Amino acid sequence: MEYLVVEDMKWNNADTFPEPTDLNTLHADLWIHSSGQVYHEVKEGKTVDELIEEELDKGLEEVQEKMGKEIEAGNNNVHVNININIEEGKLKRETWLVFEGEYVVDFDTVSQERTMFASYPAYCEPESALKIAWKLFPNQKKKIAGFTCYKAEGDFRGRHYVAWYCPDLPYPYGPWKLHGLPGLILEAYDSKRKVNFLFQSYSSTKEVQKQYEQLSGKVPRLPKDDCIDRETYLKAFGEGIKQWRRKLIATIGASSADVSVRTDEEVKEMYREKDYADYIPK
Repeated sequence: MEYLVVEDMKWNNADTFPEPTDLNTLHADLWIHSSGQVYHEVKEGKTVDELIEEELDKGLEEVQEKMGKEIEAGNNNVHVNININIEEGKLKRETWLVFEGEYVVDFDTVSQERTMFASYPAYCEPESALKIAWKLFPNQKKKIAGFTCYKAEGDFRGRHYVAWYCPDLPYPYGPWKLHGLPGLILEAYDSKRKVNFLFQSYSSTKEVQKQYEQLSGKVPRLPKDDCIDRETYLKAFGEGIKQWRRKLIATIGASSADVSVRTDEEVKEMYREKDYADYIPK
């Protein structure tokens, strides 16, 4: 199963999908096998360190000039406000979700939050933690690539999702962490159309099975006992934010600094799972 993931956190039209571009799209594959599923999402781009360095290069001379004037005027307690505007569309990203029996391993090896702000490449959580209380709309249906799909809606970690599932494909799976419907999810999107999973293709041929077998050796594996839980990961994420701010202060050479990346609401909209914002230090 292939999806086109269109993720545009600045999108403000809930009536239509964002136009796919090189900056806002990812390619995703879902493999269904006898013991569960594997989901893989990938996008080429730059690392967070590379993007931060670019942003600092743009504004560093201006900041240092302003600081110099303050110090010359006798103000040695200089406070600096810095806006680091990292475009998520330029980030290199790769995510694996491995459903192993009753728990899920979430690998996000090169994205912003997992590389820059935490020392862990993965965490585990019970599959029951991903359960969504879907509301079904059996009288609302549409065709997607010839498949008859039915509408469902549900909330997951700060976003309200609409999903279109196909009972003729009797698998309770879907893109990313969206699953649990009486049929394969072919399309899903949040109510603001900022996070969108669009159907590309489906196949159950032996050739697809062969492709999965060839890929299986590349799928990250981590024993459950060696995997941290999500709460531990998110706390490490918050601590990583503190370290990142200290790094910025040291880089610009200020005696102290207020480092403002985004407003609280902008931070929430920045993540698919909005509860990440709860762990960011104020």
